[in-house]
Amino acid sequence: MYKNFQIGEKVQKYKGYNEAVIVSRSAQRLSLLVPVDMDQDQETKSEAKESKSVRDRYALLEKKYKKKVWEETLASGISCEENEVDLGMGEIVSLFYEADIEHERVAAEKKKKLEEEANQAAEMRQQSLESFGETRKRSESADSEGTSTKRKRSSGSDMVSYLSDKSERETELKKEELEIMQLQTVKDHELRENDMKLRKEAMEAAQNQNNSMINQLVELQRIQQQQFMQLMRQQQEQSSSMMVLLNKITSQK
Repeated sequence: MYKNFQIGEKVQKYKGYNEAVIVSRSAQRLSLLVPVDMDQDQETKSEAKESKSVRDRYALLEKKYKKKVWEETLASGISCEENEVDLGMGEIVSLFYEADIEHERVAAEKKKKLEEEANQAAEMRQQSLESFGETRKRSESADSEGTSTKRKRSSGSDMVSYLSDKSERETELKKEELEIMQLQTVKDHELRENDMKLRKEAMEAAQNQNNSMINQLVELQRIQQQQFMQLMRQQQEQSSSMMVLLNKITSQK
């Protein structure tokens, strides 16, 4: 890809060459490919250290390659012959360059979209305020016809009434908020009780299961012991029979 670029494109790409910027961008790019997590175990930290070494190595190679292309282009004005390493670096740098352009384009589109949405929201808010203001003015104008004197006399009482209504609304809102908080507290308490109940039932079930297993083991041990005792009696009977038989044989002789 990169080996087919023209010299003018290379010069434009490396115009304003800055080593610090190259190192910073290279580290940022490689961090996306080889991320580093500081909260990893010892083995993973060792891998992260190797990853950082790879990023630093790539940053150095990219810096040297860009500097070489920039200097050779300015010195000769023609495309110099590139070896396999240069071709590979050119391919990688070109991919990163195109990715940067695409990233900037997407970021610009997102910024433009956010600005348009903010402007639309501000415009809608302004229109709503203007519409509300016009409606209020019309209402006040209609109410004030023929009653201007009365309104002047009752302006003080209107203010008191407004403040009283406002206080009542605030009190009602606070009361509703308190009720909601109380309901939430009750629900939380019920959830905790249900959780404790489930845990208790699980523990009891586990305990019952353990007791059942213990009882089964005890019964099995009892049965095995009975079988062992029966076997011992059989062996004793066989031994007694053998002794009687031997005594008979011996007495006959």
